Amino acid sequence: MAKISFNSLISTKTVEDRVISLNDKEIIVKQYLPVKSKAELLDTVIQASFDSEGLWSPLRYRIYLLIEKVRWYTNINITDTMLKNLETTYDLFIINGIDRLIDSAVPVEELKMLDNMAREAIDAINNYSNSFAGQIKSVATDYKNTDFDLEKLMASLQDPQQVGFVKEVMEKMG
Repeated sequence: MAKISFNSLISTKTVEDRVISLNDKEIIVKQYLPVKSKAELLDTVIQASFDSEGLWSPLRYRIYLLIEKVRWYTNINITDTMLKNLETTYDLFIINGIDRLIDSAVPVEELKMLDNMAREAIDAINNYSNSFAGQIKSVATDYKNTDFDLEKLMASLQDPQQVGFVKEVMEKMG
């Protein structure tokens, strides 16, 4: 079988942006986002989808996914003030139909891939967090600043008032 060069197969084809209108303003919508940009978008969405306790929030996921789609796929300027007031920004995008406009302008395959990749990563994070290794890491992180002197621990087990610490550790370990 004769080998052919990869370079002879590829072209310098570009993907044309799509222009949509809202309130007599032209919004440029990218039809394809390079992999590096998708990775940055997904990283932001995934990290922001978890609350301070490490639990995944479907609402946070939806908010950040929409905000990041607007940031990466359109020429709509998102200010620092808008980012500080994410819930209000999200509500305004929904009320004004910007979410539907963007979702109808970006190819379905592109949107499905983003959602699937984000959900796969979130599932993997949740699975790890719920695993024994994840639980041990959580306990270690929670107590890394705790003085874990064995003699001190043994002495504290003699004191009924200090047993609460051990009980708390055991509860975290399940």
